[in-house]
Amino acid sequence: MSVLDFLYKLFDTSDFPARWNCGHWTTGHGWLHILSDIAVWGAYTSIPVALVVFAKRRRDVPFKRIYLLFAAFILACGSVHLVEAIIFWQPIYRFSGLLKLLTAIVSWATVIALVRIAPQAMEWPGLKTSNDALRDEVERRERSEERLRLATQLAGVGAVDIDYGCESVRLDRMAGEQYDLPTNDWISMDQFLSRCHPADRETLLATIQSVSTSESREVLSVDHRVIHTDGGLRWLNASMQPASTHSEGDRGDAQTLVAVIDKTERMRREELLAKAKAEADAANQARGEFLANMSHEIRTPMAALMGHADILLAHLTDPDNRQCALTIKRSGNHLLDLINDILDLSRIEAGRMEVIREPCNLPLLLAEVESLMHVRVRNQRVDFRLTSSSVIPAFIESDTKRLKQVLLNLVGNALKFTEKGYVELRAVYDPHKGCVRIEVEDTGIGIPPSTLKTLFQPFHQGDASRTRPYGGSGLGLAISKRLVEMLGGHIDVQSVEGVGSTFTVTLPTPSADQLQLVPLTPSAYPRDDQPIEIPSLEGRILLVDDRRDIRYVGQHFLEEAGAEVETAENGKEALRLVQQAAEDNRPYGVIVMDMQMPIMDGHTAVSELRAMGCEIPIIALTADAMKEDRERCLNSGCDDYLPKPIAAADLVKMVATYLEHSSLEEVRNTRELRKAELRNGGKDDTIPPA
Repeated sequence: MSVLDFLYKLFDTSDFPARWNCGHWTTGHGWLHILSDIAVWGAYTSIPVALVVFAKRRRDVPFKRIYLLFAAFILACGSVHLVEAIIFWQPIYRFSGLLKLLTAIVSWATVIALVRIAPQAMEWPGLKTSNDALRDEVERRERSEERLRLATQLAGVGAVDIDYGCESVRLDRMAGEQYDLPTNDWISMDQFLSRCHPADRETLLATIQSVSTSESREVLSVDHRVIHTDGGLRWLNASMQPASTHSEGDRGDAQTLVAVIDKTERMRREELLAKAKAEADAANQARGEFLANMSHEIRTPMAALMGHADILLAHLTDPDNRQCALTIKRSGNHLLDLINDILDLSRIEAGRMEVIREPCNLPLLLAEVESLMHVRVRNQRVDFRLTSSSVIPAFIESDTKRLKQVLLNLVGNALKFTEKGYVELRAVYDPHKGCVRIEVEDTGIGIPPSTLKTLFQPFHQGDASRTRPYGGSGLGLAISKRLVEMLGGHIDVQSVEGVGSTFTVTLPTPSADQLQLVPLTPSAYPRDDQPIEIPSLEGRILLVDDRRDIRYVGQHFLEEAGAEVETAENGKEALRLVQQAAEDNRPYGVIVMDMQMPIMDGHTAVSELRAMGCEIPIIALTADAMKEDRERCLNSGCDDYLPKPIAAADLVKMVATYLEHSSLEEVRNTRELRKAELRNGGKDDTIPPA
């Protein structure tokens, strides 16, 4: 049978009557069926059309084939209803049966497909849920981008994109302001580099090229200057990193992201700080030079004054005359204490005061303080005693010299302001708090509450009037407080006006199991009130100083000890005398050399003597008391250092050490070792003035 015959037979209606003729249809009942079938067909036809259009326009539709199969199923169902309406006039039952067969096939195909994808489809969220999630994600990213833009704007960070393939650059708004270039549009690399300072252009380009050829994600940073069209100069820092991976030979799609920060204000502040620091350093240097000069100008005449006072005391027997000489010496010592306090405070404020933490024999230190201060209370109605309420550490980590300076100052103040009663130096160990407290308690005049607030400030005194009965510079407590803090402790005071005061120095200690605890027995230590024994000298000594009175005092002390002394006024004359003594085979055993002299100073003279091969021990004699002064003397070739004013015992003992107890080889080795320590930053401290 041909296709045409099949189609003809398919639509042949001769074997069937029209549905209107089957049964007894009323007009209303018949048209109800007809209109209902046509309406269902219209709806069924519209649904698949809408599904097909939706599936075509949305690329993210899941299971698109199921959509199309479901559309075919609905369209087939609708066609069956259309044919049911047509049969009322044209009884094409054969075509209707074939159409129902196709509908059944499509229906079961849809069912099978749905069964197969049901497990997978169950895992997919609903369309609304997906849309909500997508919308939330979009909003979140937009907020993040907005926060990022705001953060970069507030931080002043500009963004620059570099495309190596096109050799072009794009800047955002912030970067455009920083480089004074167009924003949000691609410009050439040459135009971008044209804004850079000529001296920085090659460095910036080299950094960009390094990033472009790097296979890692390393961030490179470069500082460079930018010149704006108005002539303004800006300092920028560019940190860059590859935005995509690329190899050295292929940069076609490679890009680099650059974050730019304007650091002009910071550079200006750094310049101002550097300038201010230079000015402060210059001021500190000027202050140091002033203090050194002041020290020299005061110590030099004081050396002569106190030396002559000692000479007078050695010859005077009349009590009134001796009292006058003793008054001169006490006044000189007071002036020396004053200049030493000023120098100490200056070193502390300039950060040049050093403390050396080392094992400190605490019982011995306390006994030495008691011994030194005991002399001051001989003719006073004051009981000075050293006590301890418990065992104390045998050793603590501290600077013995500085701690002794603090305690002498506190005890000295207590004795000065106490006319009757007692002054007690007391040590207490507290194992629970891990500290030792050294207390100085007195029954003196006390301190007014209004003065306690400023007690530890420099130049502040309880009574600043010119008629006050107690002297002092007002520096001792300020220096003591800062020294104790440098030692890791603190100092406190409790006082009642008219009753007395208690100053407490608290210093940290290790745990009790690391300490050796001993009782404090001051009587076991000898008191320092015996006459000082001065050794005798045998040998020739050269004393060099431009001041005649200093030469006289020094010569007197040395000759009284038995030495043969020759003097010179300056370094040039000293060189001549040393050469002459060597030619006469009568060399000097020791040279005492002043450092500040006209014609030729001591530093130059010592250097020339050492260059000539002179190995004679040289003791530097100077009125300068700063640490660097001692270092200069030792670096010049001196073997030791003696500050002015000259104390007879100190001078004679030091000369005796080099005359009788040291060979030239030992002196030379010690000299070289000291110079090496100073070159390596050794911590030699200033020898305290006599």
